[in-house]
Amino acid sequence: LDGDAAMFAQVLIYLRHGSITLPVTISKEMFVKELEYYDVEIGPGSVKSESEAAANVNLVVERLSEDIKVQSNSLKKIASSLGVLDDFRE
Repeated sequence: LDGDAAMFAQVLIYLRHGSITLPVTISKEMFVKELEYYDVEIGPGSVKSESEAAANVNLVVERLSEDIKVQSNSLKKIASSLGVLDDFRE
């Protein structure tokens, strides 16, 4: 092989698992070209960059944070209606 060994290692990982999250050192565009060179079929959404994965994680964290706030407010209302809200503030 006369190509990039680090890139080829990622190709092998992709072939083994059918999907990959690429390290920041490898561009998604170049990786896709490499897969095309080896005539590897690329499944939809099967190649992601670390930045895409991080964006997804951030979105999940934001949604969980919003859910926690909603649940907390609901619990406060329940505790208040039961007259035990002060017990939670101590």
